[in-house]
Amino acid sequence: MAFIKKNKRTIVLSVVALVLLFSISQISRLRADARDIYGKLQVLTDIIGIVNENYVEDVNWDKAMEGAYRGLLEELDPHSTYIPAKRFKTVQETFEGEFQGIGIEYDIIDGYITVISPIVGTPADKVGLQSGDKFLKIDNESAYKINREETKKRLRGKKGTKVIINVMRPGVEDPFDVTITRDNIPLYSVSGYFMLDDETGYILVNRFAEKTYKEFTDAMKSLKKEGMKSLILDLRYNSGGYMNQAIDILDEFVKAGDTLVYTQGRIKTANRYHIATKKGDYENMPITVLINRGSAS
Repeated sequence: MAFIKKNKRTIVLSVVALVLLFSISQISRLRADARDIYGKLQVLTDIIGIVNENYVEDVNWDKAMEGAYRGLLEELDPHSTYIPAKRFKTVQETFEGEFQGIGIEYDIIDGYITVISPIVGTPADKVGLQSGDKFLKIDNESAYKINREETKKRLRGKKGTKVIINVMRPGVEDPFDVTITRDNIPLYSVSGYFMLDDETGYILVNRFAEKTYKEFTDAMKSLKKEGMKSLILDLRYNSGGYMNQAIDILDEFVKAGDTLVYTQGRIKTANRYHIATKKGDYENMPITVLINRGSAS
């Protein structure tokens, strides 16, 4: 009995020793990693110091450091990117599916904001803006040679606020003013859908935003009523977005119990399996998915 107790004690001590050795090795590795990172940060600090003291012109350090942050993340993989604070709200609006403004598709042509088309049902559409209209002034300030960032700042605003735009229209001799009351402007992630022939439906999804699943299922129901028996899903140049929206769409085509997607990361909470949870409405429908190098999804 004493021999058995001694062996048990020896085994326990051995296990404790192994755990301690493992913990010490882990701590040593983490410390070595930290030293390596701090060493690289010191190199960056040295470079900044040398540039600051010796570069012939004044340095825009905000711009320079944003370039450094962007470069760091772009080295990880094609889909990692740095979003500056000033762009974050715009990115958020893109994936939330709406913003507040006047509602136009536009381009900067010959220095002027030029309407490509008003978005149907928006304030711009309701006041009668037309394709080809050029904006000369916004709130009595010149809009000539305005950039896209400034255009967004001056045309977007809180719902209910007004903006006065001086418009030059092809075929109309004199410029004229229009007053537009800003409102919620939808950003559709399903750019279009239609029947290619009597049996084949086509849906173009440009990103996976907050309302993409609903837009997609609405499009599918409409095409089914027109006789769709197979689908072409166009994800070319799809910029990605919310994974849960892509999963919900995929769930419509995959039988319950099958794996839809899994994620794997360094931390345990990142390791997740997403399983088809219900009988999809389109499990037996043939589907062709179009992608290209611009497809982030």
